[in-house]
Amino acid sequence: MLKHWSIRNFKAFTDLRPIEFSMVNVLAGANSSGKSTLIQSILLLKQTLQYGAEDRPISLNGPLLRMGSFNDVRNFSTEAETLQIGLDLEINDYEMSATGNPLWSRSSNYSFQVPGSEKWEKITLALLYGTPYPTLLNDAHVQERNRNPDLVHTTLSMFGRVDDRDTYRLFSFEKNYDGRWPYDIETDGDSAIEMIDNRPDGSIAGGFISFFLPSFTVVNFNQTEAEISTLIEALFQSSSSTMLGGLRSLFDDNLSDKIVSVINEWLTAHGAEPFPADSELVSVSDARAKLRPFVRPKLFADLLKEPLEVPDAVVTDIALLKETIRAAAIADRGVEFRYAGSRSAAIEYGNNYITEFFKFGIRYLGPLRDSPRPVYQPEALESTTDVGYRGEHTAAVFEINKYNLVGYHLPPDVSSEADYVGLAQSDTKPLEGAAASWLQLTCHCEFPPGWIRVRPIKGRTNEEAEIYGRADYCSAEGAGGR
Repeated sequence: MLKHWSIRNFKAFTDLRPIEFSMVNVLAGANSSGKSTLIQSILLLKQTLQYGAEDRPISLNGPLLRMGSFNDVRNFSTEAETLQIGLDLEINDYEMSATGNPLWSRSSNYSFQVPGSEKWEKITLALLYGTPYPTLLNDAHVQERNRNPDLVHTTLSMFGRVDDRDTYRLFSFEKNYDGRWPYDIETDGDSAIEMIDNRPDGSIAGGFISFFLPSFTVVNFNQTEAEISTLIEALFQSSSSTMLGGLRSLFDDNLSDKIVSVINEWLTAHGAEPFPADSELVSVSDARAKLRPFVRPKLFADLLKEPLEVPDAVVTDIALLKETIRAAAIADRGVEFRYAGSRSAAIEYGNNYITEFFKFGIRYLGPLRDSPRPVYQPEALESTTDVGYRGEHTAAVFEINKYNLVGYHLPPDVSSEADYVGLAQSDTKPLEGAAASWLQLTCHCEFPPGWIRVRPIKGRTNEEAEIYGRADYCSAEGAGGR
């Protein structure tokens, strides 16, 4: 649920401090006091996520809003050339289905809470937009007033619990106009460890956004060390071959002469037969078979049901062998750093929740600005229950669903002064009947009406038409077939 919303330097507002929302909210105020501006700021994010391009951090013009350029929406009563939007989303249990999805969600990107994993309770997003940064491309192809604003800073914060303790995640992306990556990143320690993901000598170099949301990070790490660690793991892994997974792809790789020489020296020193001197190629699988009796004695003992001990000296020698192989591999290849993309699970959850909330949790129903039309074509609707962003499909949706049962609250008794919200009763009726019960309350008319307006009787003379006009009023029972 949307809990707080704030805007700064947006149209008439220089600084709208966080507004707290509840389940039902009413905006009241004089003309031009900012009611529409507040709604527009919310719809702006919906329009960006639902209809905008992924590389555009804000879509000022689209099917919901046409707001012009950045200069048209920025407040000019302050010297700041920025605008800010902030929001808090509360994740409540009553909004979740049995599968862990929000009730308004149409995605399957959520799952059951796993013991020991985060149960998120609140998401905070802060956006800072600034004047478009001039580039040669902009200067050549885009007029100044039509440039889209830059997302200077976006901060995503996640609050939740793991078991019985609080947890917190922070992802702060700041625009970097001169660096290799578009955004510099600051994050909390746990998220940094997760995104570096045990990559040796890893550090977060930068990141990218999707729309206005943090997307993924770029990690700089020691590629040579990572590959050597994988090689050593394949050579000395004590698990059975069925548990090695992706390491099996290395078994057919051939070892360098330096590494084979190191292994031969170690085997000879421990009374084992080395590889023949004339061996041209020695694969990882071959070396693994030679080292297996020393590396996996416990497994052999379990299979043979006999105690089998390895002297501590041999265990120490194996550790020294690993380091010697590591040094030989580095000498062969040299040190090489590379970049890799990475993403936090918290970023993924937060992005999915925010995107789904603005796409499907917010539906704009009015006001109806289309002129009345003589025909509403129900078959042209994409969804039989979507009244449209301006209510333009209301008549068609009503026609299609008028006989479908709906749950609704009975209208209040106008003679009672009791609290309607606290005492409202629910009922189930066809949509037509449910609408009629509320129409009777608002228009104080009979429904269906006792008298309805119908077309003039076919064959009426001009004189009769002048007297009676183009339509008659007759009883509902007598209106059939006319």
